[in-house]
Amino acid sequence: MVDQQSEAAASGADTGPAASPIAPLAAVRDGSPGWHRAVMLAIVVVFGGVYLATLHPGVDHNDRAEMQHVIPLLGVAHPPGYPIMMTVGKLFSMLPIGPDEAYRLNLLQALAATLTLILLYAALRRITGQMLPGLVAAGVLGWSSIYWQNALVAEVYVFYLLFLVAAVYCATRYFADGRARWLYLLALCLGISMWNRTSELFVLPAFLLLWLVSLRTFRITPRRFALATLCFLLPLAYSLAYFELRFDPGQPYVRDDVLRDQIREEVVPRTLTSDVRYVLGLKWQGYSDRRRADDRFATDRAKLWWLLSGADTVRDDNPYAEHPGTTGVAVGLPALILAGLGIVFYVRRPAWWLLGVGLVAGNVAFYFYHIPSNNLDFISPAILGLALLAGLGTAGWGVAGGPRGWGLRGWQLLCCAVPVWLLVSNYGDVNRNTPAEHARQRHLAALADAPLPQEAVILASRKSAMVYRYLFHVRAGRTDVAIINENRVQNWPALLRAYREAGRPVFVRARLWQDEQTAGVEMPGERLQGGLRRAVVEDPALTPLGFYRFR
Repeated sequence: MVDQQSEAAASGADTGPAASPIAPLAAVRDGSPGWHRAVMLAIVVVFGGVYLATLHPGVDHNDRAEMQHVIPLLGVAHPPGYPIMMTVGKLFSMLPIGPDEAYRLNLLQALAATLTLILLYAALRRITGQMLPGLVAAGVLGWSSIYWQNALVAEVYVFYLLFLVAAVYCATRYFADGRARWLYLLALCLGISMWNRTSELFVLPAFLLLWLVSLRTFRITPRRFALATLCFLLPLAYSLAYFELRFDPGQPYVRDDVLRDQIREEVVPRTLTSDVRYVLGLKWQGYSDRRRADDRFATDRAKLWWLLSGADTVRDDNPYAEHPGTTGVAVGLPALILAGLGIVFYVRRPAWWLLGVGLVAGNVAFYFYHIPSNNLDFISPAILGLALLAGLGTAGWGVAGGPRGWGLRGWQLLCCAVPVWLLVSNYGDVNRNTPAEHARQRHLAALADAPLPQEAVILASRKSAMVYRYLFHVRAGRTDVAIINENRVQNWPALLRAYREAGRPVFVRARLWQDEQTAGVEMPGERLQGGLRRAVVEDPALTPLGFYRFR
């Protein structure tokens, strides 16, 4: 049975007579290790099974394809480089699972997502002394459209959210028994999450609030504080060391972009300061300044509310349909109401609802500070905060003086409908394991076998350039082929001249026809128009695959 005094301390409540500890829903069931293990197994089977059933079957495009290209080469991705994921992903990509590295890296995210939900459930069980609140919280997060779609592809958001949730779980363990190891693990998990995705530094005040409101119960000695700080900084040291060792301008994961910048005469010399800025993601600061100058706040605010409220389920017209990640329901009004009730029910026990509110406020602040109008993936920590609050809302009826026993049980069973609604609403929007995607993968497999000549160069925009890099550098082992990521077609003439002078054949891939093989399964790519179309010639071996050689 859960120790109610420990749980009251963990909830930020007084342990004296005036406190109102949460009465366990069913003491034997909620406190039984057997039931607890059964629930965690159910999370693995249900969430892991659905993630596996909807998993992307191969290489995606844009940033996901970049990760699938860079990780097997143990390289450095776009800022901040994501060194922890590079290391773990490289080890996982070597396992004999699935058809190729792309699939294995997608699978890694599904596993990370499932483990995240187990830890969130376990944290809520310790906070509330009950199991159903943890299940509701796991469901709100796990079936969120943003979280779910990132659990199916080789992206960074779910992977690093795992360590943020691990920090929450470690906090519940530390407040339960005061053992130093949980404090150090908490600091280490926060460091991994925040120094590899520095946007998460905006939610650090939420954990500081949790600590401040718990000072009456748990004080940290200077020695523990110093060691915890060291644990927090260790991932930053690892990131800097990894970048210095692995950022090699001659390697395929960065070579082609360096060549492009040299031709455009935009090479910036590397310094220790520039390396630190890269690892901290500060390279995007100028982009953020331009975004704020464009005054996109109104658009961002409206789009964020569209996704959080679940308006996509009740309206046929989505004004943001052209923006990635804006279909489906990120949280939905029922979960938002439940989160609000979590604050009301726990208003006298501020530790955990302050953590939830802090996660939401800090993450949304970063979203409005930095993110362009076409990206909502960055709000995963805010969804975590709302899921935590929804769990408190599920558990807190008895705290507010309402009915307990069967009345509380009925309330919590009703709350279980919230994640079920999210599951039903989002399945069709996020499913990536579709016949069309499998057809696309077969088409891409043929591209990897394209008989391109030695030292060939492919000009492409970013979305498709990352796909070509995976296909040729990883799957086909053709590191001699250069794939130039250049979205601005006006820069192509200079690139063409430079490679012609070097005696290297230059290709572009375009979709100029549609048949059973290409209809609906093309990757995002380039189209030949006007002068570009007149500048290429057909090749009997390559044109059927869409490759055209510049004259």
